[in-house]
Amino acid sequence: LAVEAVEDFVAAFARERGYRRVVAIGTSGGGLPAIHAAISKGWKRALAVGAASPSHHVGIAAKLREIAAMHDPAKTQLDIVYSAGNVRDADASAQIKGLFPNALVEAEPAFSSHNLLDKLYHAGRLDAFMAKLLRD
Repeated sequence: LAVEAVEDFVAAFARERGYRRVVAIGTSGGGLPAIHAAISKGWKRALAVGAASPSHHVGIAAKLREIAAMHDPAKTQLDIVYSAGNVRDADASAQIKGLFPNALVEAEPAFSSHNLLDKLYHAGRLDAFMAKLLRD
């Protein structure tokens, strides 16, 4: 299934229900498609957690480069979050920041796992983490 097909489905779903704000959230391999969806559809925000590296996903990286010029940070906020102790995720976040200089990048200092949300959940910090990132 193409990224654009999923984007269209979610956009139609939100429109049919009268949602005024859509936030695309993706983890690992879903981080880059979440960024693409939010920018291409003009959604409020994209949150990529432990996102995959654009250099490892050539197809979606090419699509991201195409839409990077149309990214309006005032319209779509990009939040890139990763575990500070995870070198691979730190590198991927730096690559994404290179494509989108206005993206907010945050390293969560307490963890080194690629699966940051799981670690936050088990530490009892997931609710606060998500509330902070999804604030208006």
